[in-house]
Amino acid sequence: MFSCIRVFTVMNLRKIIYIPIRLAIGLFDRKLLSRALRFRDVHHASHSPYLEKFENKNGEVIFHMKTEAGRAFGSRAGGRQVRKMIDNLLREREVIVLDFEGVGVISSGFADEVFGRLFVNMGFRAFTRRVEMRNVDPIVDGLIDRAIEQRTKLGNGASESSS
Repeated sequence: MFSCIRVFTVMNLRKIIYIPIRLAIGLFDRKLLSRALRFRDVHHASHSPYLEKFENKNGEVIFHMKTEAGRAFGSRAGGRQVRKMIDNLLREREVIVLDFEGVGVISSGFADEVFGRLFVNMGFRAFTRRVEMRNVDPIVDGLIDRAIEQRTKLGNGASESSS
């Protein structure tokens, strides 16, 4: 909620009133946001504390799976939450890194909900170009591959099971 100041004069008395204004901007259109942050022909960058949490000193966005998703690895519902977090990062950056250091196993429901659905939503080329995976245990890698393979056969609407 923002306030707009309106100044007007009535019988030589200046009166100031504050008018509440609701403002919304579609954040899915990057050009629109860029134009909205331009004042007097000077561009101002948007500040995202959420994004900064994941940036390293080289500017890479690294999502540490063990830290961010540690308790979610066992369920499809947890996978849904993690996928939303990854989707948010992908809206902000062209490439993100998923670091699996210390992750020894994930459930098939989690793998499907995160990686199967991301893969189907993004498509092969975008997924392989924009999502980099590091330090993936061979067992986890196999579960992710299997989830992607099965989800591509199913499509995005159906849920295989509620694991």
